Amino acid sequence: YAVSGYLCIGGNEVVSFTRSGDALTIARGALGSTATTHKAQDRVQTVRRYSAADAADILYDLLVNDAGVPASYITLADWLAETDAFLGNVYTATICEPTPIRTLCAELIQQAALSVWTNLEQAKLELRVLRAITTDADIYTPDNTVVGSLQIKEQNDKRLSRVLVYFGQKDPTKPLSNLENYRSTSLTEDADAEADYGVMALKTVTSRWIPDGGRAVADRLGAVILGRFRDPPR
Repeated sequence: YAVSGYLCIGGNEVVSFTRSGDALTIARGALGSTATTHKAQDRVQTVRRYSAADAADILYDLLVNDAGVPASYITLADWLAETDAFLGNVYTATICEPTPIRTLCAELIQQAALSVWTNLEQAKLELRVLRAITTDADIYTPDNTVVGSLQIKEQNDKRLSRVLVYFGQKDPTKPLSNLENYRSTSLTEDADAEADYGVMALKTVTSRWIPDGGRAVADRLGAVILGRFRDPPR
């Protein structure tokens, strides 16, 4: 164990601890959990805690220190410059159970509205904050596309008119699917889209990454998702 940090006992209580040799000193009911009775042989799990951290730093830590991605594949300074210029939000999460790195990365990429991809030519992982397309972006035209090589299909099942974000977890030991465990919600809706298509299409996001008081972050998430999927993507 580290010399200090957080533990989850029995899957239902988080405690903070300091360690000296083999002796742990704990403080009960930490991070919104409730102190409860435990028995001998109850499991003890190290808790991963990110507090007001930049999304680039979190992804770097998960990918390099946990998933084994070589540090040379990521230029962290470039990632931080991108999030500083175009994101400007920080994220908080308490992870009490062993969780696949892929799951955590996918959640954060979606909820921070990022794009992460592999640059094969430079053997790099690149990161970009989703934002308006620049006016000088390359586009498909008849001059640069082989006739018959490009087929376009609308993905109607992905269309949205409302995005509901649950955020501000009360107790991090409870599952993300427990809607009663969130203090706040943020609803973004497009009434014109519902009128245009004649039916409501809702996406619900349950966030461990947006803390209590993070309404501006949740509102941005809803706006970005709805802006992308208001009309069926192609």
